[in-house]
Amino acid sequence: MESSSASAGLKENMIDVAARLTDGQKTLLYFFSLCWLVVVLGRRFRRSGSGDEVPVFGYRSMLEPSFVLRARFAFGAKSMIRAGCAKMKDQPFVLRRWSNDVLCLPMKYLDELRLKPVSQVNLAAAQASNFVPQWTCLHVLTSSRLHVEVLKQKLNPQLFHFVALANEELDLIWNLEMPKADGKFYPLDILQKLVSPISSRVFLGRATCRDPRWVRLAIDFTIDAFLTACTLNLFPYWSHFIIARLIPARRRVLKHLRVAENTVRRLSQEHAAVKEARDRGEEIGEEEDTLLNWMLDNGSPSECVPSEMGPRQCALTLGSIHTTTLTTLQLLYDLCDHPEWFPVLREEIDSLANELGGPGEKPSVTTREWCNRLEKLDSFLRLLVGQDVNLRDGLRLRSGTIIAFPSCEYQFNPDKYRDSTSFDPMRSYRLRRSSPDQRNNHRAGMTHPTNLTFGYGNQACTGRHFAVAEVKLIVARLLHEYDIEFVPGQSRPRTFHINEISFTNPYAKLMMRRRRRKEVLSC
Repeated sequence: MESSSASAGLKENMIDVAARLTDGQKTLLYFFSLCWLVVVLGRRFRRSGSGDEVPVFGYRSMLEPSFVLRARFAFGAKSMIRAGCAKMKDQPFVLRRWSNDVLCLPMKYLDELRLKPVSQVNLAAAQASNFVPQWTCLHVLTSSRLHVEVLKQKLNPQLFHFVALANEELDLIWNLEMPKADGKFYPLDILQKLVSPISSRVFLGRATCRDPRWVRLAIDFTIDAFLTACTLNLFPYWSHFIIARLIPARRRVLKHLRVAENTVRRLSQEHAAVKEARDRGEEIGEEEDTLLNWMLDNGSPSECVPSEMGPRQCALTLGSIHTTTLTTLQLLYDLCDHPEWFPVLREEIDSLANELGGPGEKPSVTTREWCNRLEKLDSFLRLLVGQDVNLRDGLRLRSGTIIAFPSCEYQFNPDKYRDSTSFDPMRSYRLRRSSPDQRNNHRAGMTHPTNLTFGYGNQACTGRHFAVAEVKLIVARLLHEYDIEFVPGQSRPRTFHINEISFTNPYAKLMMRRRRRKEVLSC
């Protein structure tokens, strides 16, 4: 009764206020109301340029402003993407972010876009925009393609030569970093200390990869660049000028870049001195084979100055150390979540070690043979637009549009795949064994419409095969030498999300126990 009286009183007051407004005030009120309605409704659609309207997904009501939707996406992206895929089915939709909106496309567009030239669909530009390059100094990701060409023309053609160098470094660092006693350990910290030097051996050479300052820089630059970018992406562009100066991680990024520039300057001078000595006809020893030396020999003068090459080396660590470490960590979590698969993988690894010795132990056994014969582990591992682009069905992608494919939601869609939610890490293994013509297919590192872990098409991750080899070497050695499990009473560490990027808990621990020699020999 009291509520009804209050509502009636409020209604009478509003009518009274409206009656007292002058005609000019009423006109002004109507005008602002109309503007609000246009803004709210207009922002629900993204014009495609060809007359089509792609709906914006996620608004809770007709009156929710876009800035609220963008703020909700920052910490609720995962559930928003899942809900969008469930509701929109095979239709495109837009997701609002503070940095830039994302056009989420159904998988039916994947094959049409995969072979578009870089001038039309530019993956590097989209990745760079996520890192806010004007504040993280990662403009080198788009200013040239030297860091991509070195992977295509140097690393991939000589893949297992460099994998052997990485394994040689792993032999050395293993005894220094791996726990000597049984107990609880931070797996992320251990993996970073393994991956950083073995990747740096290939990028910069033996001396630099054993320099503690560089090993630490390669780890910390990735962390600080992500922290800076993720913090900035929580705020609109116009505020970055102020916010960037308040982020401690950005100041550390600038410090890392100065160290990287000095390191590259020293290595460049050493390389130039070797070339000059050869030109003079002097007899000198064979120079170490590194990706940096190839870049110095094949890059333009502007690309090779230390102020450009230093950030470029940091960009390479960004794409290698972070992804390799987290892939290995998630694989270990999967195994601890499903311990019944430990014996399956360990049987393959132990029998291979008994037959061939460890990777690199016997000169007659190449690292290529070792990695290629880890078929079950391989199966376990496999578990931006530059110009206007017109697609066959009339959808037009405007220049500057960030596009994405919800591959995870597609893979777990029961309408697309039978038993899509069941944990079956041997799917690819069985597919390879299903017929002789499939023996070399369905391998980790291969791109496929059903697995976009490394991208797809002509812009898929160039260094993915080296990353897979690194993961295999590390995991094989871990399972061969250690028993690993969750800390008693604990389960899989929670994964955190900022926008569409996921982060694992860096303080999570695992139990590790050295396997006794008789346990290894009995397998």
